[in-house]
Amino acid sequence: MIFRRALLREFGNLALAVFATLFAITLTTQLIRLLGQAAIGKVLSEGVAALLAFSALNYLPVLLSLTLFITVLMTLSRSYRESEMVIWFGSGLSLLAWIRPVLLFAAPLVALVAVLSLFLSPWAIGKAEEYRRQMNLQDDVSRVAPGVFREAGSADRVFFVEEIAGDQTNVQPRCDKARLASPSAGVDTGSRPKTATGSGSCSTGGAMRAYLAISISR
Repeated sequence: MIFRRALLREFGNLALAVFATLFAITLTTQLIRLLGQAAIGKVLSEGVAALLAFSALNYLPVLLSLTLFITVLMTLSRSYRESEMVIWFGSGLSLLAWIRPVLLFAAPLVALVAVLSLFLSPWAIGKAEEYRRQMNLQDDVSRVAPGVFREAGSADRVFFVEEIAGDQTNVQPRCDKARLASPSAGVDTGSRPKTATGSGSCSTGGAMRAYLAISISR
């Protein structure tokens, strides 16, 4: 009984240290990766913290599994290295006596890993993807400026808006419909904007006024 309590206490203290170390390393590497993506414009800088939190939740099952393995391995290695196993064997205990303390320590972690893997991790991945889509949309909308061609964040489209409503929240095209131009179509940079065949255009009072979203080929 004394040996069992001592093992469980050592398992708990060592597990906290191992998990804190692994969690800090994971957060650091993910933060560096996200900051790199923010620097090149793949993600917005204000979204780094949220994506880091979703990433941490996603990695929790892996970190807890590694924590369990490393904790048991380090405890057993230390016991042999410091000759504590000689005391175990001299007290009439075999190596099989480790099984029950290890199972008592591992059972809650295994249950927690199962719950995180089945529910929390998929939820975190879905929320991260949804948040990335919202950021990309927000980034594209923030690029819109009247009378200026702007490239989308995905680098596959160029947007042109003729004017924006007075409240700065609604785009006010003079066409009833805006269509995508053919990816192989060029853009005429002359005095009058034109669309390729099939891209569609409209006019009001004889002047062509259109809201264009033009695909460009790479």
